[in-house]
Amino acid sequence: MPLPGPGRAFTTTPTARVRDGKRIRVADVSMLQNGTIAARASVVLLQPSAQPPGGLWQREREPRPPAPQAAPHAAPRVPLFSSGADEDRWSDKPTEHENRGRKRTWQHPIDVVAGEELTPFARAAIVGEHASMMTNWGDAGIGFINTDLTLALSRMPEGPELGVEADSHFSDRGTAVGVTTLFDRRGSFGSAMVTSVSNAGRQISNAQLNVAVKAHM
Repeated sequence: MPLPGPGRAFTTTPTARVRDGKRIRVADVSMLQNGTIAARASVVLLQPSAQPPGGLWQREREPRPPAPQAAPHAAPRVPLFSSGADEDRWSDKPTEHENRGRKRTWQHPIDVVAGEELTPFARAAIVGEHASMMTNWGDAGIGFINTDLTLALSRMPEGPELGVEADSHFSDRGTAVGVTTLFDRRGSFGSAMVTSVSNAGRQISNAQLNVAVKAHM
């Protein structure tokens, strides 16, 4: 989902069905503002079917959501963060995770349109965008800004809460690739990958992250 430019005008969203098979459907959509493309996306939809026989390699550990008492199932709230090997230490203060450890977040996103509940797919897309923050966040803040987002979901998330955990970060000469795992209280269900470009001239400090989080309270 690349974003060529900011959106500031009347919006239309023309779509095109690229493929329409029995098991695979592919569609493209563009967001036009005054005739200019502000964003575009492609989606590949697969027909669910029976699992094939046999065992497969899977990651040795699953990301763990915060305990229900730490993140009660309630109205949307400020995001929680965790870092390093201490998966049970969650907080809403980014400065408490000012380190080089693996980052993760747990979120209950707000509705984009008042009175319109988010669909599971929209929820995954909104929270999945935090793949950029989780994979580009280090001991000096965030020095990369993502240029696109790729979501891959084996199923839709269950419930209003979901999390993002960093899996990898590769960068060289100001270009970065980051991959994360998406999870809910049932378990992992997909991944989010971002490509990013250096933003060293306007690096976001951990103190600035604290201010941004407080603004959502």
